[in-house]
Amino acid sequence: MKASRRNIVIAVVLLAVLLVLPFWPKIRQALAPAAGEEVSCTVTVACQAEALPELRAAGVALEADGTLFSTPCTVTENSTVLEALKTAAEAADCPVTTQGSPAYVTAIGDLAAGAHGEASGWTYTVNGEMVMDSCDTRTVQAEDQILWTYVTAWT
Repeated sequence: MKASRRNIVIAVVLLAVLLVLPFWPKIRQALAPAAGEEVSCTVTVACQAEALPELRAAGVALEADGTLFSTPCTVTENSTVLEALKTAAEAADCPVTTQGSPAYVTAIGDLAAGAHGEASGWTYTVNGEMVMDSCDTRTVQAEDQILWTYVTAWT
């Protein structure tokens, strides 16, 4: 009897861990003490060079270098890359659309994932390094240079 009760307790604990695990980054962020300090970073949203002719032909408004916008922004300590993007995009009057958890950026402005071929979509780097963490879990550090790039092909 004791062994079966112990097995049930272990099973319940494991189930609880498996249910909480996907949401842990958001839970940890919610439980973190309120951040009072601010962090400055720069958010740039641009298009892959190879995609520029196609995007311009489709009428996408871009600067000469393929940039949609680039702006310094200030976010609170422990803010995520997604929060920095939304702050910068709001200042540039450019909507951001996401889906899922972990979050995936499906559109910035008029550029949506899948709109210019199956491989088209958004990717980001921080300080020139490709980041494999979800944008809603990666936190911004002071002076980070965040580059969001719309790609139409992975080269």
